[in-house]
Amino acid sequence: MARHTSRGIESAPMFLLSVNPAQNLTTPPENLPDKLKYYRQKAGLTQKEVADKLGIDRNTYSRYELPTRERYPEEKLKALAELYGLTQNELSDGYNEFLKNQGNIISEKRRGLGLTQKEFAKRVGTKLANLKRWERDEVAVSREIWEKCFK
Repeated sequence: MARHTSRGIESAPMFLLSVNPAQNLTTPPENLPDKLKYYRQKAGLTQKEVADKLGIDRNTYSRYELPTRERYPEEKLKALAELYGLTQNELSDGYNEFLKNQGNIISEKRRGLGLTQKEFAKRVGTKLANLKRWERDEVAVSREIWEKCFK
């Protein structure tokens, strides 16, 4: 960059940044926020364009790409998978797939071990009331407990 001043022509150094780092990756990342960013960039879309296609605010979508995000609305993941020409399983991660059917998965695991709800709750380190809510799909299991007990 250069500009004319009373002292002559001044210049400033220019830095080139990679606009689309996802193109440098040969395989998609494993965690969901990075996958969303990878496929968005691969498609040449901005966060605003993706948000508009999902019918949500850009700020809401930008939080989808943050590593602190754990859960995603299933209908949004489905729409994103369609947008990128993927199946939901290809786009999603194990935790969000687990949440779709957590109650049945937890019940089946508990019964397979021959444990009562009370015994299983104690084994996974939660209150009986929490386990009952998980099995009824009223409350989502945290990612931490999923990784420890159900992954």
